[in-house]
Amino acid sequence: MYEWPLEVPYEEYIRLYFLERTLRQFVLICLSKINEQWWKTRVPRDVRDQAEERKAEEEQKLKPTINLHPLWYVDFYDYVKIITRKDNWNDIFKEIFVNKDNFKVTLMKLVPLRNKIAHMRPLSIREKKNLDALSEDILAPIWNFYNKLYVETAEKLIDCREFLNAEEILKKGYNETSGDAWIAYKLGELYFHTGRLEEAREWLTIAKTYLPLPRYKKLVKEKLIQLDQKIKLAATKKCPQCGNIVSRKHNFCGVCGYRF
Repeated sequence: MYEWPLEVPYEEYIRLYFLERTLRQFVLICLSKINEQWWKTRVPRDVRDQAEERKAEEEQKLKPTINLHPLWYVDFYDYVKIITRKDNWNDIFKEIFVNKDNFKVTLMKLVPLRNKIAHMRPLSIREKKNLDALSEDILAPIWNFYNKLYVETAEKLIDCREFLNAEEILKKGYNETSGDAWIAYKLGELYFHTGRLEEAREWLTIAKTYLPLPRYKKLVKEKLIQLDQKIKLAATKKCPQCGNIVSRKHNFCGVCGYRF
């Protein structure tokens, strides 16, 4: 007898979406630095033709609200063809992903998980663990690249107390990566340490929502707990007579009646 799954894999779906979006945006950033015609000169012909056909077919059937780049229409495994293409690999991606065969194998293992999630079929516990590990194998090198390009530069400025310049670098990185969640986390950290607490909450919330790996989500949750404690501390003061904690809005202690 068939079973109807009660679990909806929404967390895995969001994780997969941002894995694909991060990989897609990363390819776009890297190849567009080579030349403006990268779509024609650096994407294999068969991948390009199929993506353009899918885009045209969709636009015929549905009224498009956003004019997406054809890169949004490539198959998941097509990223292997683009990234491991000889000129792309040697010029850009070898330095980032290091081992071509390992990269191919990782994407191949992700494909069946990706297809299962895309059709809203629940994953087993083992499959969820595999999704986490394989996603990290793809995302960690990309985040290392973004760290060198944006985060490390910003952190050097922070060390020199050039907070506004650091903020500018991180926001530039966030915009250029179309909203990378790790950079959002770093913006939250910056605002946390400079006392801009509501802005810190805004950026940490973005990071919590969109960071695709559990251990990074845990990192953000811990920072949000610290933020709540800091906001609470900033909103209260201690009675100098009895030590009771009262709101900064009050000028007397509700326990001992001392006015201050």
